[in-house]
Amino acid sequence: MATLKRINFSSHNLPFSQAVLDGHYCHLSGVLNTKDGKPTADSAEEETRGCMEAIKKMLNEVGLACEDLVRVTLYITDLKDFEEINKVYRTYFANGQFPARTCIEVRNLIAGTRIEIEATAKLR
Repeated sequence: MATLKRINFSSHNLPFSQAVLDGHYCHLSGVLNTKDGKPTADSAEEETRGCMEAIKKMLNEVGLACEDLVRVTLYITDLKDFEEINKVYRTYFANGQFPARTCIEVRNLIAGTRIEIEATAKLR
């Protein structure tokens, strides 16, 4: 049985790990584009880019890349932003090699953000 490794890439005072490695996968908690608990983007495009850059950075810190993602869940507050989100999202994957993905519209997200992205990557 693999030992779980829990990682926090930044200090936070919340009851969760930002990543858990289980020997096979790296499970990332939902990522928001915030600073000091407030949204930092003016558009869904900017917010998506901020979330994806944070995911990319976390993956890099454990020796992985976006190409290692196998599952992504998007939580968005307005389906009207779907195309704008996809425009940015697709730039993080070469040659259309996308992970499996689910998109769920929700009423609200923490800190008034529009987008939260949760991801799982296969360890190398």
